Amino acid sequence: MVTAVSKERPNPPDFLPLVVDYRQKAAAAGRIPTNFVRRELGPTESEILTGRMIDRSLRPLFPPGFSNDTHMVCNVLAVDGVHDPEIVSINAASAALVLSDIPWNGPIGAVRVGLIDNELIVNPTRKELAKSDANLVVVAADQSLLIMLEGSANNVSQSDFLKAIKFGVKKCQSIVQSLIQLRKFGKPKRTWTPPEPWNPDVTNLLESLSRQKLIDIFHDTSHDKLSRDNAVRTLKAEVLNKVKTDITTTVETEAYCMKVLENITKNICRSITLNEDKR
Repeated sequence: MVTAVSKERPNPPDFLPLVVDYRQKAAAAGRIPTNFVRRELGPTESEILTGRMIDRSLRPLFPPGFSNDTHMVCNVLAVDGVHDPEIVSINAASAALVLSDIPWNGPIGAVRVGLIDNELIVNPTRKELAKSDANLVVVAADQSLLIMLEGSANNVSQSDFLKAIKFGVKKCQSIVQSLIQLRKFGKPKRTWTPPEPWNPDVTNLLESLSRQKLIDIFHDTSHDKLSRDNAVRTLKAEVLNKVKTDITTTVETEAYCMKVLENITKNICRSITLNEDKR
């Protein structure tokens, strides 16, 4: 059972406060907690990691600038010990958001892919997974768009690994289409006003002063993580000092310029990763 709630009032539009709480209580397996107080304690490591996996699957599809507090609560009501409740929880979270009034560009579907004797298996049981050479969680959206990938493999060739990903994305499409049909039974999405786009004059000015220098910093292999961060921070401070004569320097304006610079830095770093295969 997955519930999805979100506040009507937005937060400052620079972060999405999404909380995913996944709990698999002992009662779901027909047991009583074995600790001294006979009660459920804090989330286990497995529950925390599953919650993070659900978060990574959902977060990319929230509209840019959406910053309303959003809370997903995933409760496993019954588990048989044979099949994996983690995959079902991702699909259930997708269904909950599709039916809710929360703005979201879903749905998504999730499957687990195993590789046993060079044969791809969708959603293997736990016994099958123990002898599988690959353990992949594949999350995809409509039109075969890959959203999230997590897993491990044991000396699997690259061609087999890519084949497993494509196999998982294909199997996700039937789940996605089912949730698209389910959407008509949900609530209408609430009206939501996206934040205003960046001021092009300010963006162009800051980009002209910082773009090439940021590229040089990211290509400088003499930097380690800390020195690179310090160089970027120093450059941002220098750029802000230069634009003080061109832009009215209120506290809001300086904060706005810093956000624009962070966005420029993010885009440059992303471009280098995608176009030059460097991280």
